[in-house]
Amino acid sequence: MEKGGKMISVVIPCYNAEMFVGQAIESVFNQTFKDFEVVVVDDASTDKSPEAINWGQMFRRNVRYVRNEENLGIGGTRARGVKEARGEYLCFLSADDLFMPNYLEEMLKHADRKSFLFSDYFVINVGGEIISLFRAPEFKSYEDFVINSVVQARNNTMSVCYNLFGPTKLFKENNFDETLRFGEDLEHLLRCMLVKRIKFKHVPLPLFKYRMHSGMVTQQQRIQKISENNQRIFQKINKLLGRKVI
Repeated sequence: MEKGGKMISVVIPCYNAEMFVGQAIESVFNQTFKDFEVVVVDDASTDKSPEAINWGQMFRRNVRYVRNEENLGIGGTRARGVKEARGEYLCFLSADDLFMPNYLEEMLKHADRKSFLFSDYFVINVGGEIISLFRAPEFKSYEDFVINSVVQARNNTMSVCYNLFGPTKLFKENNFDETLRFGEDLEHLLRCMLVKRIKFKHVPLPLFKYRMHSGMVTQQQRIQKISENNQRIFQKINKLLGRKVI
């Protein structure tokens, strides 16, 4: 841990999220585990997101606000958040999502030095009402998890939601692809899982709320663009492996 750093760095990538980012920050301050810093990375928002974030700065001393000089997309924004983090552990919270009060406490219980953790979650609507519960599938072995993740990737889907938790050192050694404006989560999952052989551990508890709304970047991307982007990711992973795996 860096001198003066907190145990956990909570990185919140933000782009035009003035309606939600204040709630996201507040959900971190409602945690049962209190030794954390909040790092908000603003991807050159054009709305009033900076004002909403500065409210947190004014009243909470351990909120840091950094802003990209130009819009980089989620890959570059996540990567900068990793570089800015000072905690021993790091986790991501999307600016339109909310942590359950026990998120940090439970994730820390399951954490180790060599794995990335992901959890189940509630799906909520724009007003914050719970619509459904998503539980990630369980597998007989880790090999089955890897095989299933590859099959899902080929179908342009994922069961790992990237409000991810892990050692900051592991994130810094395996940072996000800054060139990807979207699909950075899939690329990171496949690269870490297949190339670096890093384990992903499922924490079978609903520990955050995933918000569905019309302004989501993933909904704004056309299916064809997602498929084309994924094909480029597959080519990169296969090149790194030296053989066609996906």
